[in-house]
Amino acid sequence: MAKTQLNLELHYKGKDLDKIKHGSGLFQKEWFIGSNKHLLWQVLLPSFPDKHKLITQKGNELYLNLLPGSQLECVKNGKNMDQSALSGQGLLRGNSLLLQNDMEGTLTLHPEWQVVYRFDKPYVHVLTEEQRQIVATYSRRAESTPQEKFGRSMILLFLALTIVILGIYDLALKPDRVADGTMEATLARMRSAQRVEPIMQE
Repeated sequence: MAKTQLNLELHYKGKDLDKIKHGSGLFQKEWFIGSNKHLLWQVLLPSFPDKHKLITQKGNELYLNLLPGSQLECVKNGKNMDQSALSGQGLLRGNSLLLQNDMEGTLTLHPEWQVVYRFDKPYVHVLTEEQRQIVATYSRRAESTPQEKFGRSMILLFLALTIVILGIYDLALKPDRVADGTMEATLARMRSAQRVEPIMQE
């Protein structure tokens, strides 16, 4: 059987609010739903749990965790399965439903809120020849004009000259000025010094 991927859809009043795919983005090993404002799937109902782990992964198996009072609809291999039939096959244990890639259905959390689950083949968009040509055209950097090339060359030249001048200043001019300043300060101190003679007592 071809590889499939679990897809979840959040519906509100029959409208599709969001879709996620297992193994992509933040949906890796688990997925949460709740009234907590920090969750990506937030149910705006005061009576809804703050945070509920909707999907759990154990090894390579995925489980749908039902909420108390929720209603489950499931189609397996084209046949409708109620909860007793799922329990009889060992797929539903307590509130945990083992998801298989031949299953699809709806979990009704509230009359206005539903989660639809199904397994689909990963979708790969293949570009047409025309689309590939458009991508190739706009992905290349435009050829620079002679004026732009000249401007970049002049900027690099001025930058190189600035670096050379600063290097010459640091190596040749700056040490001499420091030395001159030190010598001048020394001479000034010598001129201002007073000779101290000992006082002879009679």
